[in-house]
Amino acid sequence: RGLHDEVAGGDWVLASPGAATLTCRQCHHTTTVLLAWKEGEFASAVFLEGGRSLATPNSPPPVRHYLDEAARCRDANAPSAAMTMYRAGLESLLFEQDFKMRMLGNKVASLVDAVKNKTAPKWALDLDPEVLKHVKELGDGAIHPNDGDIALQEVIDAGVIEAVEALFEQLLDVVYERPAIDAARNDKLRAAAAAMKKPAGA
Repeated sequence: RGLHDEVAGGDWVLASPGAATLTCRQCHHTTTVLLAWKEGEFASAVFLEGGRSLATPNSPPPVRHYLDEAARCRDANAPSAAMTMYRAGLESLLFEQDFKMRMLGNKVASLVDAVKNKTAPKWALDLDPEVLKHVKELGDGAIHPNDGDIALQEVIDAGVIEAVEALFEQLLDVVYERPAIDAARNDKLRAAAAAMKKPAGA
C-alpha cells in the first residue's frame, strides 16, 4: 500500500517501498516522495512537480535538456549522475557560445586563453574560467571508473552539488538572462525615441 494510504488511516505501518503524493495547502505545489528501507534505515527520494531545473527562460533547448536531467538525478539522490549532467550542460553552454572544438577540456582551455587575451565573450571577462575546469574534473570523476575506487564518488556531496548549481545560476544569468533583459529595455527605449520624432498628426 502507498504511504498516503497508511497515513490517512492513522497507521504508520509502512510497506517498503512506499510512495506519497504531498500537496502544499498554500501554493498547491505537488511533491512525490519515495521511501524504501535500506540497510536499517529509510532512504528517500523527492520529486517536485515539474522538477527543480536551473534552466532559465532564455536557456537554449540543449542546455535546458542537460540541466533538467541533472535536476531529476539530484532529486533522486544520485549526485554522481547529477554531476555528469552538469558537466554535459557546461559543454553544451560553451558549444552554444561558439567554443565548438571537440572535448570539454579543449573548450575550457580555449575560453581560458580568450579571457587572458581579452577576446572572450563579455560574460566571461568577470568570471574566473579556472572554476570551469573543476566542473569538468568532477564530471569526469563521476563517470570514469577511477581504477574501481567508487569511494571517490563520496567527494560529490550535497555541498559540491550546491556549489555547482550556484555557478550555473551565475552563468545562466550573465550569458542569457541579462542580455535578454538589456535587449528588451533597449528595444522599448528605441521605439519610444522613434515615436517622439514623428511629426504631429502623423
